[in-house]
Amino acid sequence: MTNERGGGQNRPRRDAVRNRQRLLEATGKILRTRPAEATMPVIAEQTGLSVATAYRYFPTLEEC
Repeated sequence: MTNERGGGQNRPRRDAVRNRQRLLEATGKILRTRPAEATMPVIAEQTGLSVATAYRYFPTLEEC
């Protein structure tokens, strides 16, 4: 995801960075505490993000 403000910058938007970090933290927590429940819908629910957003960042759970 790129910055849409122009200027030729290819930095991710702040919300994109924050969402990715939230997904990574939730995945780690769920894998440590409830590994049998580690599915993308559960991870998305834990972060308050949609399942579609979770899959946008990580198409498979193995990529988290």
